[in-house]
Amino acid sequence: MFGEIPSPDALKGYDMMMFVGSNLVQHGNFFQSAVEGELQTYTQSEFELQKTYQEENLDIGTDAFDYYENKRIAIIQFMNHGFERID
Repeated sequence: MFGEIPSPDALKGYDMMMFVGSNLVQHGNFFQSAVEGELQTYTQSEFELQKTYQEENLDIGTDAFDYYENKRIAIIQFMNHGFERID
């Protein structure tokens, strides 16, 4: 509704779409490898992608990985009529 405080899900969804959309425009379909290790900050979220490896791949020394994951989590609170990041 107009004039209401957005829910945390709405803010996370907005940040995720901005992250994906802007990186698709800049880097194309396989942007995850281009932005790996790069910190990107949005309204409520920070994104820094890193590769996640299976344990058996680490044991044999292969370079294959499972997926990318975000290693940043930001905690936000609503204070003084606005959102503030807790460090």
